[in-house]
Amino acid sequence: MKILHFDVIGGASGDMILGALVDSGLPVDVLRTLLEQLQLNEFEINSQKVTKNGFSATKVNVAVQGDPPERHLKDIREIIQRSKLQVEIQDKSLAIFQRIAEVEAAIHHQPVAEVHLHELGGTDTIIDITGALLALDYLGITSVSSSPLPLGKGFIKGAHGEIPLPAPATVGLLKGLPV
Repeated sequence: MKILHFDVIGGASGDMILGALVDSGLPVDVLRTLLEQLQLNEFEINSQKVTKNGFSATKVNVAVQGDPPERHLKDIREIIQRSKLQVEIQDKSLAIFQRIAEVEAAIHHQPVAEVHLHELGGTDTIIDITGALLALDYLGITSVSSSPLPLGKGFIKGAHGEIPLPAPATVGLLKGLPV
């Protein structure tokens, strides 16, 4: 059994998770090849070594080309289901997006089918989620844990204008978890 523990002292973005998985042994070229199974040609994966406060790490960036559409859950479901991803990876990806859509639906008082996922339905998020699942599978990770997440404070501009940090969807996803 291989266990991966994230010590998330500075949060956990999709790019940060992918960078940690590359530093754990996933070659970037393998990540690119695995992500070809999505059959999306609107992105590129770039990586570079960075140093912050004296610590070295890999920064992975998902560069989205052009202006891909924002998507509803059904659009994301179609992309994942028509992909060449293993059924297990498809199922896990869809479960994650379903949970995100449920939280967004509760925040906006809409049915899940009508929720527009804005930033979370974008190509970058699809790559982050499926890429992380593909990486965990490639590395043979069977269990993942995390330290309590720092929440941050302040405001950020989103699709609905200025919103507080942590974003309401983040708070919804973290409900019941240690922070």
